[in-house]
Amino acid sequence: MALQVIVGTTDVTQYVQAGSIRIKRAADGGIGTADFTLLEPVGILDYARVDYANTDEAILAEAMLPAVVEAFAPVEIRDNGQPIFKGKIAQVRKALGGSHLSVSVSCQDVVADLARVLIYQYSVNNTTAGAIVAWVISQCSGVLVNDASFVVDNTAISTYEITGKSALEVLKDLAGRRRPGSSISPGACIGGPGPARRIVARPMG
Repeated sequence: MALQVIVGTTDVTQYVQAGSIRIKRAADGGIGTADFTLLEPVGILDYARVDYANTDEAILAEAMLPAVVEAFAPVEIRDNGQPIFKGKIAQVRKALGGSHLSVSVSCQDVVADLARVLIYQYSVNNTTAGAIVAWVISQCSGVLVNDASFVVDNTAISTYEITGKSALEVLKDLAGRRRPGSSISPGACIGGPGPARRIVARPMG
C-alpha cells in the first residue's frame, strides 16, 4: 500500500509520520474523518535562544508546512494513485519538539459540506427516489459533481416535500427508502473537495 497525501496542490507525503494516517468512514453515509501527523525538520540551532517566543515564531515563519497546512484547505489521500479520501482540514495543531515541527491534522470528508447546503423548500409528486437525488445533486454545484448517472433507483414516491433540510439529511432519508438492488448513498455522490455553499433551492416549476 503506497499512500500519498496532498494538501491543496502540495504533496506532503514525505513529511507524513509513519503509521499516523487514520481514516474512518461512517457506515450510515455520515461524515467521515482522516487524521495524520506531519513532521518537518527545522533549524533550531540556527537561532540564538535569547527569547524563546521570538525564536519559535521565526522557526514557524521559515517552515514550509504552516503556510500549506491550514484550516479548510482541501486534502486528498491516495492509495496507489487512487483517491480513498477527499475532504478539508477541520483542525491543525502545531508543536515544536527537538529538531522537528510536528503538525497534527484532523480532516472531515466532503460529506460535511452537504450538511451546509440548505434546501429551503421543494415538493414533487409521482416521481422516483432517483429523480429526487438527481435534483438534489443539481443544487449542490461546487460541493458535488453534477453527474447523477451513477444513481439507479426507481423506487416510486407519490409525494415528497422538503422544508428547511440540509442536502445531507435529504440524501440519507432517500437512502433509507431505497429498494433492494438500488443505489443511493450520500458518500457516493461526492466528486471532490469544493467550497461549502448555502443554497436555497426553490420548487421545480
